[in-house]
Amino acid sequence: MRQRRSGGTPRALLAAHEVDDPNMIASVLSMRSNAAWDAGDPQRAAALAEAATRPRAAPGVLALSHQQAARAYARLSDRTMADRALAAAARRPQAAGRDPEREPPWIYFFDEDRFAVQRALVLRELGDHGAAPDLFRTALDRMPQAFQRDRAVYLARLAHALALAGQLDEAEAVATEARQLADITGSRRALDELAAAAEPVR
Repeated sequence: MRQRRSGGTPRALLAAHEVDDPNMIASVLSMRSNAAWDAGDPQRAAALAEAATRPRAAPGVLALSHQQAARAYARLSDRTMADRALAAAARRPQAAGRDPEREPPWIYFFDEDRFAVQRALVLRELGDHGAAPDLFRTALDRMPQAFQRDRAVYLARLAHALALAGQLDEAEAVATEARQLADITGSRRALDELAAAAEPVR
């Protein structure tokens, strides 16, 4: 299991509680969940994500927390809980749109395309390899060309999904493109994803 330092998140969580900011509390818990997921600890990731859904936070913030929970449950092979968390996340964007002023500025990146990518990650974790690639392709088609670092990560995820689906020729072609962008942008996340995809590709 990879170990990752928690950095300033415990202090951030304490500060969020001190000022009683539910958006910040939920966001910090979600960030810690993501760190646990990256470190290979889905049980802790699920617990932290569930905790992040409990504050009286804005719908967009809660949507991100539910998405994080879905990914953790998927890695734990708990389809029922993963589907439930995805359904909860899917209900939030409409509510967020009705009251955008309630949303904090730090979730500016939250949109339907991000939700599609998170759903693709969940499906990939659950073994639904036929459905995940199309969701990654859709997100890539809509992504501005200027977002080169994000594009490298999404291409790497698509390559991984294609490899798992047994579409090895396309996976290798996409992986080559992703690696070129990762080298240009210095995206460690993309390179890590490509490393995970390498075993199925061979």
